Amino acid sequence: MTAHPVQLDALREALGHVIAVHREQWARERALIEAQAQATVAGLRAELIELRAAFRDEMQRMVAERLATVCDGTAGSQGEPGEPGAAGPTGPQGEPGEPGPAGLPGAKGERGERGVDGMLPLVQAWQAGVHYRGNVVTDRGATWQATIDTAERPGDGKQWNSIAAAGVDARGPQVRGLYEPGKDYWRLDIVALNGGSFIARRDEPGPCPGDGWQLIASQGKKGGQGEPGPRGERGERGDQGPAVPTIKQWRIDRAAFAAVPILSDGGEGAPLQLRVLFEQYQVEHG
Repeated sequence: MTAHPVQLDALREALGHVIAVHREQWARERALIEAQAQATVAGLRAELIELRAAFRDEMQRMVAERLATVCDGTAGSQGEPGEPGAAGPTGPQGEPGEPGPAGLPGAKGERGERGVDGMLPLVQAWQAGVHYRGNVVTDRGATWQATIDTAERPGDGKQWNSIAAAGVDARGPQVRGLYEPGKDYWRLDIVALNGGSFIARRDEPGPCPGDGWQLIASQGKKGGQGEPGPRGERGERGDQGPAVPTIKQWRIDRAAFAAVPILSDGGEGAPLQLRVLFEQYQVEHG
């Protein structure tokens, strides 16, 4: 039997409502996962900033200690020499006399005043050319002091001492999208899998989930049903639908013991099966 148009409309409306509810629930869950991932990334960035500040302070302390060992005062002036000793007596003529006693050394001079504390030479950017012993230059983010007169570039040989080495930028979290087995991943890479988010603990962390990955956000559970919303405004009246067909006559199917309704639109309705009724009558009334 053909479904009534009103029933079809009701079915479509019910299906549309179910789909809308599921879409809204999926959107809320997705927004929650994204918010959790963003909060985790923000926390990692804050820790990274703190580590960079601590590294900078430590490098400044090391440079200050190294510079303190390089600086030194100049030597004091040498004391005055002592007076020479008297010559010894000569022997008989023709024979050499025995040597007289050696002259006594002069008294040790007083200790000179302490010299002015030395200062590290002004730091200059390295340029091709000759640099003299003690010169301090910067090159490629590092600071160097020449040990001898040299035209060699710092870092290419042993003619420069490193005062402060160049630092390396730390690796921050990287969002890599959906997890793909067999793809290369590195420490702090973030991937999405099964509605959750994972961050790599180390380079080449292996399959996810696993020991090389840390869960940072998981798919939320279904929440309880919310309170009913306010009733919506009444919609506009729809167009007039086709008239419901009516039964105009019956067609008797004697072989099947059935009566088939003939509708006003020319179609046929569901037949009425009468065999069971006749059999029941026969049994009850003999």
